[in-house]
Amino acid sequence: MRSYPTDSPQAVARIVALALLADGHLAPCELNAVHGAKCTNATALSDGTLQNVLREFCEDLMATQLTVTPSALTLDDATIVALLDEVQDESLRIRVLQLCVAVMEADAHLACGEFHVLQMAARHWRVSIDQLNLLRALDAAHA
Repeated sequence: MRSYPTDSPQAVARIVALALLADGHLAPCELNAVHGAKCTNATALSDGTLQNVLREFCEDLMATQLTVTPSALTLDDATIVALLDEVQDESLRIRVLQLCVAVMEADAHLACGEFHVLQMAARHWRVSIDQLNLLRALDAAHA
């Protein structure tokens, strides 16, 4: 799996790509959720960056022969942690996690693979649900 500079738009995009593929497929409503999320600007995530990194992530998955089934993307926890470690800034982590939640909520179904990625990110980054809820409330107040 390739690496990206710490806190770069590419590192952010790969975590979003992980969220997009965690349930085993890429749904148009999930991509729309990325475009519609208020935190996209705060993460410096552009459409072009996301498209490029999503393609590269899929290439890396095929090259490493990791498993993608119709219900989940199967990555070992060490790989997920390595991807998460490329985002170190605490405020960026919260925004990325918020973006991942928006992606995962888009199809009104939280699949096991999505829950696993979300749970790992929240634990590894030490982000509480209260922090995410506060950020959502602040974003809603500014809308």
